[in-house]
Order: sequence, then C-alpha cells, then structure tokens
Amino acid sequence: GLALFAVPEDGGPVAPVWEREAGATQHELAWWDEQSAWLVPRPATIAASGRRVGGWSVERIDLATGATRWRVGPFEGFFDGVTAEMLPDASAGAASSEAPGEGRGAMGDVLITGDGRTLALVERSGRCAALDLLTGELLWAWRGPVRRVYDAEMVDGRLAIGGIYLPERGLRAVGPAPEELAAQPGPLLVVYDARTGEEAFRPDRLGSAPVWLRAHDRTLLVGLEDRIVSVDLAAGRENWVNEDNRIVGAERAWLAGGRLYVTVGNRRLSWIDADSGQINGPAIETQGRLSPAPTLRILDAGEGRALIASGAGFVAIDQEGRGAAADAIGASGELSAPVFAIGPGGDRWVFAVATDAESTFEGAGTFGFFAVDAESMALRIAERVSIPESPVGVFMLNGRALLDTRRGAIEIPLPASTQ
Repeated sequence: GLALFAVPEDGGPVAPVWEREAGATQHELAWWDEQSAWLVPRPATIAASGRRVGGWSVERIDLATGATRWRVGPFEGFFDGVTAEMLPDASAGAASSEAPGEGRGAMGDVLITGDGRTLALVERSGRCAALDLLTGELLWAWRGPVRRVYDAEMVDGRLAIGGIYLPERGLRAVGPAPEELAAQPGPLLVVYDARTGEEAFRPDRLGSAPVWLRAHDRTLLVGLEDRIVSVDLAAGRENWVNEDNRIVGAERAWLAGGRLYVTVGNRRLSWIDADSGQINGPAIETQGRLSPAPTLRILDAGEGRALIASGAGFVAIDQEGRGAAADAIGASGELSAPVFAIGPGGDRWVFAVATDAESTFEGAGTFGFFAVDAESMALRIAERVSIPESPVGVFMLNGRALLDTRRGAIEIPLPASTQ
C-alpha cells in the first residue's frame, strides 16, 4: 500500500496521515513538492517470458489527503494511433540491453527525468513521451534515433538523451530527428526542447558513447567512455573537457555540493569540480566498500560532505573531499537509501540500514544500523539491531531516529551529542 506518516507536534507516536491500497505494485517517486507527489508504478514481470505488463503510468497524489489528482498512461497508451515506426521491436519487452554502469535490463525499461515543469519518460528502446507536470497533459510522444538509450536527463527545459544510434532495417526515426545519420551504429547524444520535442542541438564528434548524463545548474555533464565533458545547454557548446586517466572509463557518477563523484571499478573514487572540470588530487580510498553492482546511492550532506553507499558498505567523504569513514555491510547485505537529518541538540546525522543474512524469510532478524556525524563524517554508530520486521528505511522526526518497517516505526537511541 501507500501511506504518509507524521509525528504530532507534542512528540506523540508516529501516526499515518492517510493510507491507501496499492496492491503489490512497486512505485517510483518521480517528483514531489509541498503539495503533491508524482508516482510511477513499475510494470509487473511475467516470470516465464520476462515480458513487462502494465505500469509506467504517472499519478499525481495530493499529499494532504492521499487522493489522486490525475492519472495518465500507461506508457503504451501515449503512442496510440501512431504509425508502426513508433512501435518498439516485437521483442522489446523481453529483449535485454546492457548499459554501462547499469547492468543488464529490458529494452522496455523506462528512465524518468523532470525539471519541475515537465516530466519525461524515456524507454531504453528510444521511445519518449513528455507530460506537463501540473496537468498531466501529454505534450509529445515519438521514437527518436537513439535506439539503445544509456541515460536521459532534463534540466532547465532541455531533455538530453544519450546512447547508441542503430539503423534498423529501414525503420526511420519518427518525430524530430538529427540531420543525416551514419549508416552504421555509433554513439549519439541529442538535446531536445522538453516542451515541444524539437531538437535543440546535437554535439558533434563524440567519438565514444555517452555512458551517463548529469544536470548541474544549466549545464549537462556527459560521461563518455574516454572523457568527461561539460556542455552549456543554452549555447550548445563545451565548457570544459577532462581526459585525465584517473577518470577515464568512469561508469557511475553523482553530484553533491558542486562536486561530481565518479567511480572506476569498485575501488577508485574521485571527484571533479563541476564548474571548472578540475580533478581533486589522488583517488579516495574506498577499502572496496563500493560494490561493482549498479546499486550505489549518494546522499548530499551539505558543504561538500557526502555518503556513498552500496551493498558492500559505504564511504563517507568530509568537507575537504577526503574519505572520512568506511564500513562493511557484507556481501549478502542490501542498504536502504541513506537519509540526512537533524538530531538531538542540533546534531546533523546521516543514517543507513543494512539487511543481514540472518534475516528470515518472514522479515524478522538482525539488521545493521549505521549513523555518521554529518559535520565530521566520522562513523558514530555501527551496531546490529534485532527487530521483528524488515526495515524499509530510516528517518528522523522530532529529534528521534526511527526505523521504518512495513508495520510501523521503531526508535533507535542516539547519543545526546556527537562531541
């Protein structure tokens, strides 16, 4: 189901503001503000064939009541009545595609990106649809020339889609297409007007595939296989290029506090000033805590501090960009998304929870609980807790650290001060 919880001002127990049924469907939070949340249900997978059924619709929920303000989709419905060229290959739902840094997934998987005004859904096979975030109106839908999408990013009214161009047996791109494209497959990055779907510009001479895209202010940071490039989205020109061998082949990247963190393999972690492209000294030692699996998460703790976590552990980074703490979780563990919160006495905390191999099928068992002082990024708490329900996250309310389980919340005592 879906629910919104809150703690009363008098410090009473956590209570639901509203609850609603959602079955077993998993939802992705696409966007939110003070009044609404935009949810995208993930499609169900048929085990025998691997094909996806339903899903990829968009629902706007009123946060005060939990009521649906509007719902549009599913994704397939955005393309009703269009020509056959708009449709994916017959096997697209089951066919797999391996994007660098993301692992293997279905060509029917959808990337979601927005800028506060527009929300875009970009299928790995190249189909795209854009919605008005406030009304749910379908602005445009077509299939573009990037037929193996590695990443998509929207910033300041521009939608960038990067990956591989595939000339497919006479099928043409529908909608605004780049000028003349090569007859052979090759890397391609196209930037569109997010409201109209019209092409804005296309960087030339990529040479290698755009592995990942990240939005920074009004610029687009592009991770190519052999370099990282900053592109001015208004002028369509390069701001800087970094070809340092320490970051060549960076498969994953995150932005936090104006720094672009990149990983090469599971041990090399470096950061680049997102404005200048200047790389910061030697790589940060991770002690092997960043697993090669594409499950890494980053939390921006402010003023350059960050926590990067994976199923193998986490690395905390201090204000100077140095690795300040590292802790193992275990090869069998999975880490909840870390959260940043204000603790007792105004202390700043970063929390994370890890499952443990001792957990039973029903969810009861032992779990790891980690707390990091967000000022120094020093590890303050690393302990195991036995609870009856599997935690799905952790949050701070009224100065209390609460483990979020599927049936309620459990308080974890914290030190009065980190000093």
